[in-house]
Amino acid sequence: MNIEDLRKQAKEEIAQTGTTDKLEELHIKYLGRKGALSTFLAEIPELPNQKDRRKAGLLINEVKNEIEAFLQNKDRELKTKSIQAAASSSFDITEPGLPAGLGTSHPLTQFREYVRDTFSKLGFEEVSAPHMESDEYNFALLNIPPDHPARQEHDTFYLPGERESPGGRARMVLRECLQRTWFGKQ
Repeated sequence: MNIEDLRKQAKEEIAQTGTTDKLEELHIKYLGRKGALSTFLAEIPELPNQKDRRKAGLLINEVKNEIEAFLQNKDRELKTKSIQAAASSSFDITEPGLPAGLGTSHPLTQFREYVRDTFSKLGFEEVSAPHMESDEYNFALLNIPPDHPARQEHDTFYLPGERESPGGRARMVLRECLQRTWFGKQ
């Protein structure tokens, strides 16, 4: 294939292109690093004399510029067509989109709910306790003596009022047992 055949073939293929993706493929095919014009450029040093090399270089650059111009014109044409198609459609691009969904629960929350539902089917209940407990639930009902080191101020947060320190699972179980009267107060 000579350079004139390449010029005609490129012009025909670019004219028949209907998408910008295909146009990009043609750009790579003809003007890319391993494109058709690159093979012609690689053959220039093999020409016998300086005059032929100069003529070949000018001709190849001329064809390259023409192909680039064809590609740019076709790209403009395709973009104009897509803008016109969007403008002529009944879809209003300025209209707000659909509201975003609320999303889903975190996977750990989903798993926690699954476990809770499974155990509730087996007869268990989920209970909760206050974050701060009184002296009675923290120490007295658990038979912790008044002089025990856990009751010292550096181990327990004492707050004004009845509540004092963070409760734990044992206090929650104790509170629940007392409320259900499974065993009486002493």
